[in-house]
Amino acid sequence: MMEETPQKIQFSPFLAALIVIVTAAILLIFYHCLGCNHRGPPRGPHNQQFAPAEEQTSGLQASIIHLIPAYTYGEEGLASKGDDGTCAVCLSEFKDGESLRLLPECMHSFHVPCIDTWLESHSNCPLCRTDMTPSPSPS
Repeated sequence: MMEETPQKIQFSPFLAALIVIVTAAILLIFYHCLGCNHRGPPRGPHNQQFAPAEEQTSGLQASIIHLIPAYTYGEEGLASKGDDGTCAVCLSEFKDGESLRLLPECMHSFHVPCIDTWLESHSNCPLCRTDMTPSPSPS
């Protein structure tokens, strides 16, 4: 009778590397999923719905926005020394004949559609962050 010799299982280097990579990937995914549950909600400028109440800004009513003075940009130039002839909302240069709004608190100018859209969701100047909320008038 012949004795049967046990055969050794041979792993190729490729198979060993593949097992290590798959195991590491599973562990990283598992670690990441556990970490997501303990961090809390995402924060940042694009996630305003998660910001604390003191950081959230609310816009102005349309009736208040339309009370802000508008003028036509022309040869006379800029509205104030602080303006550089560019709308800080759309980053386009002002052109002759365009309608601009001049914010009364800080004297910065913006294209009417740009600043109106901005003020619908923010109550401050996009350039200097001056609050544009009107103060209550004395009765």
